[in-house]
Amino acid sequence: MFVESGLGLTAAGKSFAISEGVEWKVQSRFLIGHLSNLGMGKPEFELTMHDLLDDVEQYIQETNGTPHDFQRIISNYMFNTMTSIVASKRYDVNSDYFTLAQKLSAKIFDGLSGLNFILYGDLFLYWLKLKGTDLNMVKNIFEEMSDLAQQLINERLEIFDTNNCQDLLDYLIKESSGANAEYFQCRCFPY
Repeated sequence: MFVESGLGLTAAGKSFAISEGVEWKVQSRFLIGHLSNLGMGKPEFELTMHDLLDDVEQYIQETNGTPHDFQRIISNYMFNTMTSIVASKRYDVNSDYFTLAQKLSAKIFDGLSGLNFILYGDLFLYWLKLKGTDLNMVKNIFEEMSDLAQQLINERLEIFDTNNCQDLLDYLIKESSGANAEYFQCRCFPY
């Protein structure tokens, strides 16, 4: 979502999961090293998870007596787990940002629901089963997701300080203009 190749979640280009050789080594060192630098070893990560669970518990207590959509609450917890590591952000269950991200994710899964495959082997044959309208819909949703990610990046760029990196997004912005920039080609950053 944030970068065109490397750690990105885009349809075009490589991702961290499928890179190899020197590219994989550079990216894995980046990810593991910065997670360690950010204190995301087991104890710190567990504390982060517990803090997020405290937020869930508080939300349920505050809305006591009203019906709950527990799937949405758990989705928010998982979303906040990822965004707290990547961008030091947490979103309320009812926030517009979270609601839009959840809606776009649901649309993606709906658009690809006809595939029903296990993720291994040659996926090209399954890709051919998608109709043109499905592909266009998925492409449009990825564009909307990129716009959503761009909002987060733009907020960060306003306060970004090269000497004070607080999360993976800060380090990624810094790395995209550093010595290993070729392995972190960021399409959303103005560098």
